[in-house]
Amino acid sequence: MSAPEPAATPKSGGRAAAWERSVAAARGYLAREGTLSGVPRVHVEHVVHEGQEHAVKLGVWLSNARSRRASLPADRVAVLDELGVI
Repeated sequence: MSAPEPAATPKSGGRAAAWERSVAAARGYLAREGTLSGVPRVHVEHVVHEGQEHAVKLGVWLSNARSRRASLPADRVAVLDELGVI
């Protein structure tokens, strides 16, 4: 009988980590470009989170955040407001 394989650790770190990466990508883009209003849906922003580089689909995330804003928790809506996401 062989030894059991170790459980795989999730690459993304979960939804909270994905949110943090996306917010970091939005902040980076905002700092560089001055606005988030013209981000193309296909734009990918590269960020380093917890020592690893990640490609964040920033355009898709912004589109989803705008459309789901009404159902997001208040703390996340506050972050979107801080970033100027309409």
